[in-house]
Amino acid sequence: MRPNVGKADAVKDLKETVIMTSDYDVESHIRRNFASHWVIKNCPSSFICENKQTWNSHKTGITSIETVKKLPTVIVESENGPQIEEHFNTIAVQFPIKH
Repeated sequence: MRPNVGKADAVKDLKETVIMTSDYDVESHIRRNFASHWVIKNCPSSFICENKQTWNSHKTGITSIETVKKLPTVIVESENGPQIEEHFNTIAVQFPIKH
């Protein structure tokens, strides 16, 4: 006979369900070593974001080749690639931000 399961135990057994509503939705994950980064403060460790485009590079005013060679730091990634990157004083976000 199974003992009576309390409400707290039942809630512990629930698993989070991720629902993607678009073909462009991807599940993104914060890299553990950046969990306390100011850009993603108060974000869950994984979330769904819209990923319609790929990365496009734009002209910059950087003239030092050493600066250009330094790779950007990936803060959040998905199976489609980086979703949030940091390169010196620039934050690059692959998805639209709505608040």
